[in-house]
Amino acid sequence: MTDSKIVQKDGEIRLVVGGREITPFAYVAYFEERAQYADFAGAGCRLFSVNAHFSSLPINAGTGFAPFHGIFDKEGEPDFSVFDADIRRVLSACPDAYIFPRVGISMPAWWIEKHPDQCCEREKGVKREALFSPEFRKEGERMLRAFIAHVQASDYADSIIGYQISGGNTQEWFHFDLNGSLSPISLHCFEKYLKQNGGAEASAAIPAADACAGEGLITDPAALQYLAFVNESVAETVGYFARIVKACTGRRQIVGTFYGYVEEVPSALWGTHALAKLLDDPDIDFFCSPASYAGQRSPGVDWAEMSAGASIRAHGKMYFLENDIRTFLSDFPEN
Repeated sequence: MTDSKIVQKDGEIRLVVGGREITPFAYVAYFEERAQYADFAGAGCRLFSVNAHFSSLPINAGTGFAPFHGIFDKEGEPDFSVFDADIRRVLSACPDAYIFPRVGISMPAWWIEKHPDQCCEREKGVKREALFSPEFRKEGERMLRAFIAHVQASDYADSIIGYQISGGNTQEWFHFDLNGSLSPISLHCFEKYLKQNGGAEASAAIPAADACAGEGLITDPAALQYLAFVNESVAETVGYFARIVKACTGRRQIVGTFYGYVEEVPSALWGTHALAKLLDDPDIDFFCSPASYAGQRSPGVDWAEMSAGASIRAHGKMYFLENDIRTFLSDFPEN
């Protein structure tokens, strides 16, 4: 196993791998067959990410965009072959590459069919896991441990330096329904949250939708409690899986996540507004978000951060700004 860590040095956040500081600039491709690994290696890039998705279902509940092979699509028979081939594609172009897989902790179709009561539903009738579901956390942990065990037993294990855990809508820990994972278990989990946080009695109810959304300041006490729950529960899920990775790696490798799009996701029902909870989490080493979509993407302009980059760095954590741009080599996904 190759050790990695994030350190503060001379007022800056640094990435150290195997005792050597490396430039925190990484390359990742959604479509491996189009990846330009050799070009980036030739330009000096040594840090890469490769997608490892647990399900082949679409990465969001509203479209059919499904770019990934599902490792656990067949119950009881995980298939790591595509992931292994993708790792070897990187190493064939750059033998001394350092790789941190982007691990999509998402449930396959067979799990959804078995646990409809643990799922939220979007307008098209598509069910996906509720991000605070205890059964989702349980199965996600089992899959995550199996995946890391496979990586650590592989012939490329020393090239792996950490993991970026992802999940939810578009892999970014948004609730799949963009509405707080409203589901049959919502009330049960909300009541449990209130009891654990010294809140209201067990007869609490899910507030009306118009009390939790829309423009203007939200002041309804019940709505504020519920919005705290649907955000903090996602942060708890992310922290839960981060602890699993740290345990599996003996705390010797970095763990990061997408989260905290506070500059550009105003709706608290999406679930990304509990950044402070993860900033204080010792199991999270780095955060990632796309560059701002708010009219800033043009030549000669410094692309703005979508998350609270200064706060992330002030907490001793690294922040990767993902420039998810398309070039003439890529076709824009229609879905």
